[in-house]
Amino acid sequence: MLEQPYFVSLRFRQGIESKKGRFPVQRGVLLNPLSEIELHIDKDEGTQIFIKDEEAVKKIPTMKHGTFIIPAHQLPEKNNQIIARFLGKVGLEELARGCSISSEAINELIDHEKLDLLRNFVRSGKPDTLWPYSFRRIYDEDKHFFEDSLDFQMLHEMTLLHTNDQELYIIVCIMGVEYCLNMGGPELGGYEEWLKEHDNKSPLDSEFCKIVESSDYDQWIKKNRR
Repeated sequence: MLEQPYFVSLRFRQGIESKKGRFPVQRGVLLNPLSEIELHIDKDEGTQIFIKDEEAVKKIPTMKHGTFIIPAHQLPEKNNQIIARFLGKVGLEELARGCSISSEAINELIDHEKLDLLRNFVRSGKPDTLWPYSFRRIYDEDKHFFEDSLDFQMLHEMTLLHTNDQELYIIVCIMGVEYCLNMGGPELGGYEEWLKEHDNKSPLDSEFCKIVESSDYDQWIKKNRR
């Protein structure tokens, strides 16, 4: 999923590394002289521009100014199967995490037939299979949050949403873009109704979602560690 155009653009402009400590390569176009270019982030050297065309490289020292263009994807794609499978995977893992304190709950989750459709989609994802998801921006990716003495950006947050119609949705927000996927089937009508009933507020709002403090999590780990 990190190779999708939106996430490459997001990670490049926010300087977000992969688990292996690598920054994405952002491709663009030098307009005059015309050439493909690549922008690389180096921790020591900063942003470096690599020009593909040798003739363009020779001309640049003689020029007073020039222009290059790089794509800036502000929102992800609709109906992207890779993103949908990612959201489904996150939902299943979040559900399993919540059941992990009980072996009976885990076994019930494993045997739950209503999740088989999603599990199969996440695992195989046949090319002609679509699983719609909703997304919207709920805050700017550059927004800073302040808590006690901390000043930070929010990389991601998530919750499971249970509606009154017994539907289960995974809600994930990545750098201000909120995603929603129905874990029971490929439709979003119940979520859209929930938004209407709650004035389009995010299910991640503290009104609906308890914020887990790090101290709470540490205590839970100590209590359940074997």
